[in-house]
Formats: sequence, C-alpha cells, structure tokens
Amino acid sequence: MSNKTQELPENVLGSLAIEVDNLKATLHELQKKEIKCISSIETPAFYLALIKDSEDNDIVLHESKTIKKEVITFNKAGQLKKIAYTSYRVKNFARAREFYRKLGFIEYAVHEEYGYAEYNFPEGGCLAISTNPVMTANYPHSTVVFEVQNLDKLISKFTHTQVVKSVFDMHVCRMFVIKDSEGNAIALHQLKNPKHDNK
Repeated sequence: MSNKTQELPENVLGSLAIEVDNLKATLHELQKKEIKCISSIETPAFYLALIKDSEDNDIVLHESKTIKKEVITFNKAGQLKKIAYTSYRVKNFARAREFYRKLGFIEYAVHEEYGYAEYNFPEGGCLAISTNPVMTANYPHSTVVFEVQNLDKLISKFTHTQVVKSVFDMHVCRMFVIKDSEGNAIALHQLKNPKHDNK
C-alpha cells in the first residue's frame, strides 16, 4: 500500500466497513480465495482497501494506525441505543451466503424462508443480508438499522422526514424506515424481546 495520503474515493462512503488487525495479511488471504482488492489507500488514521461482494456491494477493510479508542457519549436520553446492524439487499441468497462464508464470516442467524441471514463480529457489529421483499422494497443497496428503546415515542420526531415504510412487524422486532436529507435509508427497530439482542 502506498505511503502517500490520498483522498477517499466516493464509493467508499456509505459502505460496510470491517476492522482488521493486519490489512496486508488479510488481503493476501482473500486473494487465495479469488476475492480481489479493487483499490487501497492510506489516510492519517487508517489503511483502507475496497473489495466487492458477490452482489457488487462495496466492502471496506480498514486497519487502524492507532490503538487508543475514545468512547463518545451520545444520546443521553437513551432512546437511540446503538447501531443494531447494517443491512445489504442481495439478489441471490445462496450466492451471497457463499461469498461471506469465503470471507470467513460466521452466520449468527439464518432464516431461509425469509431469505435473511445475520453475521456477528467478536468486537461488536452485525451485517444482515436479505432477499425478502418486505425488507428490501424501496431500500437502496444498504441500510443502517438503529435499535431504539421506544419506537412509538421516536416516530413523532420524524414527521418532517420522508417515510419509506410505516411501522411493520417482523419475527423479532417492529421496524420503521425513513430517508435522511440525502436520500439514504435509515431504519429504526425495537426488539419485541430484549433477549433477542445479539450483542
């Protein structure tokens, strides 16, 4: 990878980002599995590489140059709890699952009848892939899903936004989807049973 600091390419923004301990070694292992690096760059804080999944979605692998991590206090009211997962829309469920298996992702939950799978990571974070029309209708290729404490209370704060899908029920949660000012989809979900929390 180049030692020269460069501008981030546009296609990195909004992509799923996965932290790795050693980017060079990771890319070497992926090359053995015929997963190629599209581009790699260096920033003041990270080494980054861009790869594509089987559905042509962008995935950013990044290695931090610093070990120190700062904890940011956010949303003291506690209504927005965390980013629950990032969701990718896929066309071919079996093909997508095989791609992520090659990457070394371990499936946390699979619902073949819904065309839905989740992948968790040891230090937090979750990726979901889905072919289910209920999940993918009117969505862009990726959606960030926030877990909330009280969905009904928060909905009243989003009356000024474009609603993509009104509140609907899923097997473990209730969900509400809006678009931000730039057209990105944002989903809010409240678990029906907190024991289903995968973190």
